[in-house]
Amino acid sequence: MQQSRQQYEPDPHIQCGYIDASDNVIVRYQKDALRCFGYTGGHFQRGLWRLNSDLRRIVWFPRLWKHGAWENALSADGNVITEDAGEQAVEGYRIPMNDDFVDERIVFAKWHDPLGRTVYRFTGVFRKSKAESTGQVTAFRKVSDRFDLRQRRTLYPEQA
Repeated sequence: MQQSRQQYEPDPHIQCGYIDASDNVIVRYQKDALRCFGYTGGHFQRGLWRLNSDLRRIVWFPRLWKHGAWENALSADGNVITEDAGEQAVEGYRIPMNDDFVDERIVFAKWHDPLGRTVYRFTGVFRKSKAESTGQVTAFRKVSDRFDLRQRRTLYPEQA
């Protein structure tokens, strides 16, 4: 049991200075993923977090299945995430395709481990792909399997 807990700790990744999808980086809670970016607070669940010192990046925790009106999916090759707002989606909730505010999403996709527990796996760094998006579906293409943590971006103070 102790080994299982250590498996989900972010500290080894913080110490080595990067997270890489090929290392199968998995954390148990969002707060553990956010510790890689300087977060020191407790449990708080949300779909995305903005970085304080880099407003053009967010940490995103998508469910890769249908949930309510939303349906996110990861392509078979792991290089594209599609976000389908569905017909019921509230206009204005999605980040518009012409919005230049967010360039990259650092993705920790929500999964279930073999015991059925919710975990978050680092999937890579993604950017919006206008060419692969439609009016209702926004596509994000992977631009990197690795993110350098030595930058130690910090979260907004109100999120800490």
